[in-house]
Amino acid sequence: KTAFTLLLIIIGFSLSATGFIIWQYRRNERLTAQDKEKLRVSEEEYRIATQQSNKTIARYDIKTKTLYQHGFAGDSTAENHAYQNIPQKAIDEEIVAPESIANYLNLYEQISSGIPNGQADIFMRENYIGDYRWYHADFTSIFDENGAPMHAIISFYDITESREQALAYDLWQQSISVLSADKTTVIEHNLTKDKRESIR
Repeated sequence: KTAFTLLLIIIGFSLSATGFIIWQYRRNERLTAQDKEKLRVSEEEYRIATQQSNKTIARYDIKTKTLYQHGFAGDSTAENHAYQNIPQKAIDEEIVAPESIANYLNLYEQISSGIPNGQADIFMRENYIGDYRWYHADFTSIFDENGAPMHAIISFYDITESREQALAYDLWQQSISVLSADKTTVIEHNLTKDKRESIR
């Protein structure tokens, strides 16, 4: 009788444990499904934000040297892309102009060495296939629990127009610097603010 009672207790315990494991497994399945849905919504929010901004945002995996990117700024039809062997591939395929190779390599050296934040101006092809244009890049590094750099989030945006305006202004400054000061009046007017800024 004692052995039979003990057997019933063991069977009951086993059934309870099995039931608990099944319940926990199903609960975890539901949580996993919820997590997947949250991730999907988060990725969709990110995709829409990228489309509506003037920035192209990418994630760089330091260990695999892979750049993950969802299309380009303003491109609603773009798909996810993974570019391997970065930065060397971009140089080999002439995506980066020769005069910007040093800046481009330095950007990724900073990321790989664990610098938290950085930036660079790079002359490279528009959407990797078009004409060369100037881009400003900002990065923020992500570290593991031991403080080692794992990934970097990099944003690029086109600064060609503002850079050309700055260059034109510098050339104008050089041209008037050779003029005789006692025979020349120079007036600077800010067209954006519609006001005169200086007279000399």
